[in-house]
Amino acid sequence: MIITVAPQTETRYHSFPASLGRDAGVTPLSHSQKKFRDAQARAMIRLSMLGAVDLRGAEDSDLHTVMAQPKRLALLAYLAAATRRAFHSRDTLLALLWPDLDQEHARAALRQALYILRGALGNGVLVTCGDGVIGLDHARLWCDVTTFDQAIDAGNPAEALALYGGEFLAGFHVSGAREFERWLDAERARLAARAATAAWVLTDCEERQGNLIGALDWARRLLALDPDDERALRRVVVLLDRLGDRMAALRVYREFTRRIAADYAMAPAPETEALISAIRSPVCPTVRAEATHTIMSPVAMSPVAGRIRGH
Repeated sequence: MIITVAPQTETRYHSFPASLGRDAGVTPLSHSQKKFRDAQARAMIRLSMLGAVDLRGAEDSDLHTVMAQPKRLALLAYLAAATRRAFHSRDTLLALLWPDLDQEHARAALRQALYILRGALGNGVLVTCGDGVIGLDHARLWCDVTTFDQAIDAGNPAEALALYGGEFLAGFHVSGAREFERWLDAERARLAARAATAAWVLTDCEERQGNLIGALDWARRLLALDPDDERALRRVVVLLDRLGDRMAALRVYREFTRRIAADYAMAPAPETEALISAIRSPVCPTVRAEATHTIMSPVAMSPVAGRIRGH
């Protein structure tokens, strides 16, 4: 994912597409959003890892030497995206990526990886403090994971979701590096959870403002983030029903039901079935209100995912 930055503009378009009955809105860039964009424009290197992995240097040069070897990319990814964005000891990096080598050969492998990274990234991007610790100059390397976290922390969920192109380091794997794989799995789960929470927040915000079409846009994004999350499914179904498109609501439900039956040999949760029964009922506002009451919390575990883990 390459994001084109236009420093001269002071407006941005919403990240979600225009919907029937609503044009894409234009809103002023907040101070934090301008800060994020300016940081990207100033950076020598741009590293994207949410969805398709991409590494770009000056004048959009593609850094093949880093991307060609999994452990080089893994080392850069860890230095860029590890939650404590500071210096990391060489011993930590050795245990993370070369656990099966003896000390001498592991240190030689790390030195070689650092040498190639320095040559590819340019002066000043990799920073060392003595012989023991290694870090990155984040002013010289822009990373979508870092910016995503900053946007969430600054209260800009839409800006964060504009960066979330998919699973962190999707499809990436480093054989023989169990600790790195554990970190990678945990980071994927953490970022996916933050993206889902951001989508819930935006759905709630649009719905509170009476913009049901906008709420539906974000609810669909929420369901796309985790297709097994029945809370998200119910949110989409309820919003479609409230917009008067009962047929679309039932179609979304049927597609979900067919998929989980095929993939997991499972049926929807009782809360989902109660909601669908209420929607199919000609007049039953009380039952419908009770059925939709359970969909509002973004914290609870996905029913399908929870039941699958329980087997």
